[in-house]
Amino acid sequence: MKFNRNRRTPEIQLASAGMIDIVFLLLIFFLVNSSFRPVERQVESELTDPNARSTSLLDPLVIRLQATVNGFEFQVGGRQFPDRPRLMEWLREWQDREQRVMVVGPAAAPVELSIATLNDLRLLGFKNLSYVPDRSVLPAERL
Repeated sequence: MKFNRNRRTPEIQLASAGMIDIVFLLLIFFLVNSSFRPVERQVESELTDPNARSTSLLDPLVIRLQATVNGFEFQVGGRQFPDRPRLMEWLREWQDREQRVMVVGPAAAPVELSIATLNDLRLLGFKNLSYVPDRSVLPAERL
């Protein structure tokens, strides 16, 4: 039996016009059948609410730990507090507990002091807390 090797096999071509229809049908299917989680539905938008609080989350309350001769003191804006109880006494009168609070401490500050400050702020009712190490006082080899 002799095979003809010069004969070309027919090339298979795939019609892409039908594929586009299928992709759009799948897209519509997933859009129609998707649902938001209940948590996402309960999130209130402050962008559309005219009565939203005036304090921006982009303007945090910054509490800095500053090294002094006697140890560390706290600085909020232009105010200085020699110890944590005096700082907390001043913050008890703070109105906006939803405002973001950042505790900024140098690398030389004891970790216990920063943690105790964050814990006291949480006990006062502040919800949006974070600790930021002050990298400007680190030696160049640690950056």
